[in-house]
Amino acid sequence: SLLGISEYQKKQLVAFGVKASSNIMPWGTDNTFYKSDYKKPGEVLHIVHVGHLNPVKDQTTLIKTFALIIKERPAQLRVLGEDCLNGAIQKLSRELGVDENIDFFGLIPYSQMSQHYEWADMILQTSLSEGQGMALTEAAASGVLLAGTNVGLLYDLGEECGITVEAK
Repeated sequence: SLLGISEYQKKQLVAFGVKASSNIMPWGTDNTFYKSDYKKPGEVLHIVHVGHLNPVKDQTTLIKTFALIIKERPAQLRVLGEDCLNGAIQKLSRELGVDENIDFFGLIPYSQMSQHYEWADMILQTSLSEGQGMALTEAAASGVLLAGTNVGLLYDLGEECGITVEAK
């Protein structure tokens, strides 16, 4: 029997032809580290994205989506994670004229994560695939609205717990 961390991951194994039985054991987070409060967005929507900049996390879609959001309302985006794309995402944000509203933090110590979730109204995950997505678990524990592609934890939780779209 195989052990997985999400129903989405189990579905992917079946799609790749794995016939062994599998059980799901989701990861959790330390609720004493994150403060879960009801959040009512202010005038500026605060969005956080957590993940190394790489093709599977699809930050191209993140920046294009943020460009659409900012046309509708004032917003600020924080991107947390190592840049494995050599500045391509920052370049795209400049080309789309949204770079003034985005802060790229790079790698940060885990001890600082809770302050970014406290700042955020929403987490936006644009991954093409996820096992579970620990950032979403931490954001949920912090009372942050979950939004993104229908993979990993968002696939498991569905529309009742977040805003999802199909990954392209």
